[in-house]
Amino acid sequence: MCYKYFFDKKVKRIVDKDCIWTSRYGQVQWQSVWYIFQQEIKGRINQEKLVIKLNEDDKELTLDTTYYDKTAEEILNALKEYSKGFEIQFLGFDIVGG
Repeated sequence: MCYKYFFDKKVKRIVDKDCIWTSRYGQVQWQSVWYIFQQEIKGRINQEKLVIKLNEDDKELTLDTTYYDKTAEEILNALKEYSKGFEIQFLGFDIVGG
């Protein structure tokens, strides 16, 4: 499944049975992912971010999904579907600010 910005049609993220690919971080293999959650930051301009915590080096990848052509729920559902068979925790949604 490909994800693009709403206004810019370049591919920003690809999710498949092997990995998550991002233009910023490259390939992230499913077996290296500890947990995933979607974060909404409320303010003058609301932002949405996908946070992926890796098993190694206490590394956390933050991906801006504010202007994607898919909703946060659609993105999380696709991640759950493609990561079946791996022990990944899905922590849902976190709302910050207000």
